[in-house]
Amino acid sequence: CRTLEWQVCGAQGVLPGQLGEKIVFATAPKSLDIWGRKSLGACGGWVPDGIRAKPHEYASHDVFFLETCLLHQICINGDELFELDAGQPFACNFSQPRFEELQQILVEPAEGGEPLRQCGTSD
Repeated sequence: CRTLEWQVCGAQGVLPGQLGEKIVFATAPKSLDIWGRKSLGACGGWVPDGIRAKPHEYASHDVFFLETCLLHQICINGDELFELDAGQPFACNFSQPRFEELQQILVEPAEGGEPLRQCGTSD
């Protein structure tokens, strides 16, 4: 929830200390690779101690996928994210209706899908 809150505030340019309405990515969203070594759910990033006792947690690399998808959903110009280079600023054209659609998606139970993978276990 805090990640979503931070993202919405950043998209609207209201984060404390944020200079203007632009967000700058250290890593370009277009570099995301859903099939690569650092793909979503691959458990390829940093994982906190004790993760093996907690099923279905996410590694640090998964968070960037989440952040990019959230911005893509709530910004009318979300497709522009995938044209950015690292360090290039992005100004979100925030959409309240798209945010409300995301809210509805998040409160409804997921249907079907692949079984969740547990970080720290072998396949």
